[in-house]
Amino acid sequence: MKSCRDCRTFPALSSPICQAVPATTSPGVSDFQDPAQGLERILQSEQALQNAEQTPQKTDQLQSRTQRISQPPSFRELDIGLCRLDGHDRRFLVSSGIGFDAAVCHEAESSRIKPFLNHLRLGKLTYLGIALKNIFKMSKGNVVIRVDHGEEISFSGILFAAAMNLPFEGGGFAFCPNADPSDGMIDICLIESMPVLRILRLLPTAFRGAHVRYTDVVHLYRCRSITLTSVQPLTVHTDGEPHGTGCSFTAEITGEKLRMI
Repeated sequence: MKSCRDCRTFPALSSPICQAVPATTSPGVSDFQDPAQGLERILQSEQALQNAEQTPQKTDQLQSRTQRISQPPSFRELDIGLCRLDGHDRRFLVSSGIGFDAAVCHEAESSRIKPFLNHLRLGKLTYLGIALKNIFKMSKGNVVIRVDHGEEISFSGILFAAAMNLPFEGGGFAFCPNADPSDGMIDICLIESMPVLRILRLLPTAFRGAHVRYTDVVHLYRCRSITLTSVQPLTVHTDGEPHGTGCSFTAEITGEKLRMI
């Protein structure tokens, strides 16, 4: 037991309560000759207590972060498509197409104004101008398609046909909103020729995939391969890159996979 210093200084204030203070009581300001020293010790004790309380929480956070870092990354295997144009093969990951969209890609590659507009960060205006021009001069020759070696389907003319491995292609068009790059299938969006004014109304809806409701001119297929034959040469692209011009176009899933994180 220890006594209170104030009781030793003023015996009249001595009481059983003061005399009953146990020796293990945390130090107070009055336990030191210098009150400032006592206050400093108290603050140090409180800080040590706070650090002790926070340590388990910090340890849990560190362990959680370490576990997340040490976990192996998740991979996804994506299908690889193959485009065959008059016997010339090229692989693609996003899409391959024939007709209107490919013609725009071809002309944009050789456009002399494109570098200037790209410098101004207005490169999309190149595609917009070329697209509007091509809408008015698209050919309407007969086209025959065969899906998975099935029966032939004839069209009097098409705007384009896109073989999609992913839902979207360049410019943000969701031509095949339900395409899955890991299902071992390829999705086809074929749009028939139509009056220019209707094209101008329909194409913007493809940004959100709403074009699929126009079932009289928009045709969707899911298959492993599609062959398209045209009576006159049509331009073809693979992943937005020009692939040439021809009359016989095939798109299929190769069975190969690209492993990506």
